[in-house]
Amino acid sequence: MAGRTQVSAETSAHRRLFALPRPGRGLRGELVAGLAAALLSLFLAAGILQVWRGDLDVPFAYRSETQYYLMLAKAMGDQGGYLENPSLGAPFGLELHDYAVGTDRLNLDLLRVLSFLFGGPAAGVNVFFLLSFPLAAAAAFLVLRLLRVGKAAAVVCSVLFALMPYHFARAEEHLFLSAYYAVPLGVYLVLATLGGNPLFSRRPGRSGLGSYLSGRTLTTVAFCVIVASTGIYYAAFTLLLLAGATAIALLGRLGRRTVASAALCAALIVGGLLVQLAPSIAYRSEHGPNLETRRPTAESELLALKFTDLVLPAEDSRLGPLSRLTAQYRSTTPIRSEQGQSLGLVAGIGFLGLLAVALLALVGRARVEPPVIRHAAAATVLAFLIGTVGGISVLVAQLLTAQIRGWNRISIVIGFLALLGVAVALDRLRGAVRRRAVFAAALAGVLGVGVYSQAAPSAVPPYELAGSYRQDSAFVREIERRLPPGASVFQLPYAAFPETGQIVDLSDNDLLRGYLHSRRLRWSFGAMKGRPEDWSRELAGLPAATLVDAAVVAGFSGLYIDRFAYADRAAGLEGEVGALLGGSPFVGVSGRHSIFDLRSRRRKLQAAHGPAKIAAFREAVLRPLRLHFGGFLPLRAGRATFAWADTGNAELRIVNPSDTPRTAAFDAVLDRVAGPPADVAVEFPGSAPTTHRIPAQLHADLQLPPGETVIRFSTAAPPVEASNANELRRHYFRLANLTLTDVGFRGFLP
Repeated sequence: MAGRTQVSAETSAHRRLFALPRPGRGLRGELVAGLAAALLSLFLAAGILQVWRGDLDVPFAYRSETQYYLMLAKAMGDQGGYLENPSLGAPFGLELHDYAVGTDRLNLDLLRVLSFLFGGPAAGVNVFFLLSFPLAAAAAFLVLRLLRVGKAAAVVCSVLFALMPYHFARAEEHLFLSAYYAVPLGVYLVLATLGGNPLFSRRPGRSGLGSYLSGRTLTTVAFCVIVASTGIYYAAFTLLLLAGATAIALLGRLGRRTVASAALCAALIVGGLLVQLAPSIAYRSEHGPNLETRRPTAESELLALKFTDLVLPAEDSRLGPLSRLTAQYRSTTPIRSEQGQSLGLVAGIGFLGLLAVALLALVGRARVEPPVIRHAAAATVLAFLIGTVGGISVLVAQLLTAQIRGWNRISIVIGFLALLGVAVALDRLRGAVRRRAVFAAALAGVLGVGVYSQAAPSAVPPYELAGSYRQDSAFVREIERRLPPGASVFQLPYAAFPETGQIVDLSDNDLLRGYLHSRRLRWSFGAMKGRPEDWSRELAGLPAATLVDAAVVAGFSGLYIDRFAYADRAAGLEGEVGALLGGSPFVGVSGRHSIFDLRSRRRKLQAAHGPAKIAAFREAVLRPLRLHFGGFLPLRAGRATFAWADTGNAELRIVNPSDTPRTAAFDAVLDRVAGPPADVAVEFPGSAPTTHRIPAQLHADLQLPPGETVIRFSTAAPPVEASNANELRRHYFRLANLTLTDVGFRGFLP
């Protein structure tokens, strides 16, 4: 009987802990305190960011991923959506379904509204980023108060949560990750489950389904919807933590209602994700998976969470010796992961405190009160086990998906849990200190030390890039003055989209700059890699004259060159193109970009070649023949491809995407690397297999009907084993310098 009474009392305490504020005077006080936390976080963030140095109409960080978000904002303003963009990936347009950010529905809608209200994508992105600080603070304050943390401590810790180093490290370059206001809401669901608190309740005196329309139920549903609509990462973290909390609830016999509540929350989140991803799922179902968008499972460890990165400050923080220790560590570690994992001094202490609570609970030495601290400690351990190097995330990558790779980002979840621990400790201090002035001084000290340790000099955006932004705008306006409305511009160099990677000094998404500043032009960059619309990839490595002619027959009126992508700043390329076109390019004020007018070249091509030849060339350019490998590991190098057979029986499938037959010349060298000669049988379509003693030169003129044509290779020779870890894996034979030349190119190649 006594045991039952104790359990009942503890359950009652839990329910009070997770009680909702009631309307009236108390609610007004909560709103005032929450608003104070939000405004204070915005004020401090503005000071840390030194926003007075920037211009609202110029992106704070005009580089890398920021340009991706500017593209999304511009697309939604121009055509109402972002998944399909006819102004990019010309002439076919951009289809973004393979890299959809549909699970950021709330963020996308907010960005759309802000861009409209503030007059453009740049202002929309800037205001969105600034707004992410008060949103994070407000969400943290709400959850802390739901967990019955005192108002003063809740204000201090919610402000510190909004100003986490993670926030400044993500900034505008990871704009939607910066909007982590869903994190406290997801943590609330997890802690409620660990505390044995059902998240759905009935209204007193009601029956039927309508009785569940209580404040608790509606709050839970709202939290689930927000978690599902603010990014796949925060949804995935919440789902995995809920799964762990549910397992603990089952083992701890916390009741079927608790388990059912957690399961229903998970179902709501998954359902929300599926609804938002439905367009992309339908697209992939119709067009098949995009193999080039798959991420290697190894990235789940390379971008994993690290204990050292959590507790050490940022390399340029103001903590002196500790910062130097961080720099020394990061210069020697083989796994650098991502920046922004640091919790800062206050949250770092809270994190270590929660780990201590978890260890004490394991050995049974102490029963820390209130219960929410024990639950936060358990959730912290779960989060660390999920995200750490070699943790649960590796199993997720191996068994479910490797598309979610940046598991270090769960550090922001740990950061909130750590600050929850700090907030509870501050409440204990309030009870121990009788004089309000002493407690107020303690709160101010915690806030000051926290902000000082979290706000590194690197948090200040690169406002100096504003000049480049304005110069690019002037350059594109001049292009629009020179070319007719709706004209298409071919961009060099070729760069895969998205996630291009560095090309000399050209960074990810730099080729979006033309689109960002244009109103009535179309651009070649932005075709989804791995899809047929990415036709210009096949032009890489062609002579400059052939490349220019290919752009002309494809319907482009201008040739845009980003000189930063070339070691000689495109001097050689521009010299060849200038000689072909008989003139010099127009160069922007920055000296970075140049543009050639291709319209005179179109007239010369039409005069030199008949319509049938130009049509065949255009078909070869815009619908290039595709190579699919079965039993090969393809390695592309310019126009030539190296394909290593990792099985004795391999196939090379050539896809003709046209509705009419095509002719192409196949050339390759058949050989082995570091292995003895061997016999390989090669079967070209329509011919009997022919045995070649390798090394051997292969050549065939192939008639390619619409669809697939298969070339088969087989050998009975044993494989060549890799002699050391630095060599490629074992192989049976290799196709070296493999080229497939469409007959449509004849007369246009030197």
